Amino acid sequence: MLIKESEVVYVEPNPERSFNYLNILNQYEIINKLGQGGFGKVYKAKHKETEQVVAIKFIDITNYSISPINFS
Repeated sequence: MLIKESEVVYVEPNPERSFNYLNILNQYEIINKLGQGGFGKVYKAKHKETEQVVAIKFIDITNYSISPINFS
């Protein structure tokens, strides 16, 4: 399992709508970059209201082919 039950993932399932990640990022203060790899970069951040420290991963999928997921 790549995503644990307690993790939060934001996804825009409708390709015709643009995903406004700025609405989500405005809730966090980026502290520093933790690392990067083949799929993107990971940053340490703190939620502005709860002060919970989290890791935020920015995934760069511009060079990858994406297929629809069938959940049935």
